[in-house]
Amino acid sequence: KDYMTIDVLAYFNPDTNAGDRGVPPPIISIVDMLSRERREACNKIAWGLVDLGYLMEDTVERMQKDYGNQILGKAEIARMLTSPRHACSGKVLGSTEEAWDLMRREFRTLVRQTIDPTDLCNIVRKEGGLTSIAHPGRILGPKGKRLSRGDLTLLIERVKPDAIECYYPYNRMVADINREESATIRIMMIALAESNGLLVTGGSDFHGTKCSRGVSSPGDISLPSQYTRRFLEALHYKI
Repeated sequence: KDYMTIDVLAYFNPDTNAGDRGVPPPIISIVDMLSRERREACNKIAWGLVDLGYLMEDTVERMQKDYGNQILGKAEIARMLTSPRHACSGKVLGSTEEAWDLMRREFRTLVRQTIDPTDLCNIVRKEGGLTSIAHPGRILGPKGKRLSRGDLTLLIERVKPDAIECYYPYNRMVADINREESATIRIMMIALAESNGLLVTGGSDFHGTKCSRGVSSPGDISLPSQYTRRFLEALHYKI
């Protein structure tokens, strides 16, 4: 209830955990629930934008068919709103920021089932895994502003993750962040992790081949060996 969205990454050692690819069944159930809720919410947003005259009906139908089992997420919907090929005539927005503002304004009452991040971290830990807060540098507070270092410290104290994602392609994923600013955020996040005794992780935010994001494949972002080793050791992974 304190923040708009907090994404939590969960990691498991396939050598020490039962389940599909080493992921315990309770975690798979949670992921299935969250994926189902996200798919339904995004569908409501897409068709709601059709009703509001922003997106063309045939475009939404075609995109949903093209995505298949992959979720047509809000990031993709935002890009559709800025494309003359997808948005209705006279309703093409000038930036993805405008698109996000529109979705927040028009669908602020849309409720979907989620799970408290603190509870999720506790469940993952109980099942023998590790957790990391994803892309903390782009978490938005209640007023739509990115969290300050102080806010992030409070968030860490509440959620109690094992790590935070410090290596992340902000300059490719967030329109108003350039390469230099992305590097500055990375340095700040590493300092934040170290000052709170947390591990350092990295990720590309790859969401599948159909997703029009700034990365082309999993593992697009590398993690320095010292952080990789510490994380794998904490996960009891044989190096």
